Amino acid sequence: MTSEPTGRPTIASTSMLLGGGLVGAVAATWAGLPMPALMGGLFGSALVAIGTAKRTGRVLAFPQKLRWAFVALIGAMIGTGFSPELLSGVPGLWLSFAVLALLVGVLQTAGYLV
Repeated sequence: MTSEPTGRPTIASTSMLLGGGLVGAVAATWAGLPMPALMGGLFGSALVAIGTAKRTGRVLAFPQKLRWAFVALIGAMIGTGFSPELLSGVPGLWLSFAVLALLVGVLQTAGYLV
């Protein structure tokens, strides 16, 4: 089995991935999870993609232009979550940011070495 999409995106593969994302988003909303459209949609479409690959050996393809449209939409959704109240709490998170910077450096180094 290959990790690259096999062939061009089809209406069926696109519909399956979008449907899985929609079901995941609705489930995450129902469960009261934070950012349900983002996290639930990602989880739902991942389940569809992994399930299809395991069942058929075929990796689903998704249209690149549509993917970029969703990337822009996700960026806008995340950006609207920032507010002055959120930024006022940043000074109290200095330790979290320091650990995050260290972790990113370690992980990037490990990825480079592998």
